[in-house]
Amino acid sequence: MVQLQSIPVRQDEVVPSNRSPFCAGCEDRRMTPEIRAFVAAHLDVPADRLTDRVLLGEELAVDSLAAIELAMALEEEFGIGLSEDVMAGVHTYGDLERVVIAQRGSS
Repeated sequence: MVQLQSIPVRQDEVVPSNRSPFCAGCEDRRMTPEIRAFVAAHLDVPADRLTDRVLLGEELAVDSLAAIELAMALEEEFGIGLSEDVMAGVHTYGDLERVVIAQRGSS
């Protein structure tokens, strides 16, 4: 049996509930259902398959052409820009969601 240890956290280290600890510039996680619904419809998969860790390529069969098409559709739908460099770091649905949110915040 694993025993968990309590780790003290300073108040200034607490992440507000509307911010992701994985995306420092992401202020608004309320977009998550909107992004999930759009991506699910575009990829023709059930929205509940789009978990933070699901691999786009290996588990959702998103090849390079499908990734480009998805990026272009997201750009148009959300009024953002997704460069090849940014998309090169996207491997999971969670990565994709964070990139979209971050880009919305910077536009």
